[in-house]
Amino acid sequence: MTVRFYDVGQGLSALVELPDGRLILVDTGDDPARSEDQCHGACAAWHQHLMAALARDLAGRAIDMVWITHQHSDHLGGAVDVLEHFQVSHLVDN
Repeated sequence: MTVRFYDVGQGLSALVELPDGRLILVDTGDDPARSEDQCHGACAAWHQHLMAALARDLAGRAIDMVWITHQHSDHLGGAVDVLEHFQVSHLVDN
């Protein structure tokens, strides 16, 4: 198993590669369009960092599951963009 952690500003996102090759993305960071006063101007930059790292590390592979651990913006805010830019088989939340 391999786990890659991505700094998304206020927390972490993790890409887990299971021994059988399946990929699970845990959390997606904050909404890149979140207001400047809430993110201190950094949400878009952190989100771009995550998207670039995922593109590099996935290298065209699909994500088998995106798992949102809970409904706070810094965990689910980037989900729409992830779902639009990467092939995702399943979305799981609480």
